[in-house]
Amino acid sequence: NGVDDVLGTPDDNLDLQVTSPAIDAGNNATVPLDAADLDDDFRTTEALPLDIDFNARFANMPAITDTGNGSAPIVDLGAYEVSPSSLIFKDSFE
Repeated sequence: NGVDDVLGTPDDNLDLQVTSPAIDAGNNATVPLDAADLDDDFRTTEALPLDIDFNARFANMPAITDTGNGSAPIVDLGAYEVSPSSLIFKDSFE
């Protein structure tokens, strides 16, 4: 739950944090096929290329040891994929 303490509202943030053990810990073979062609490349037999936020599903985090299965880049566990740009420090100063 986010600040409003209500599950499922826009302030909930389920993105992986930099310390998450779920980063690069998935199994590439279990990623479903892109049957709906979410990336509009006319290939429906490829692994789903996008996460729930429509970011690249396979993003390598070089500073994190791959603990999952498959060839790099290893998919993250869960619906969200961490990308190097998503880990840029954001301060809370106003």
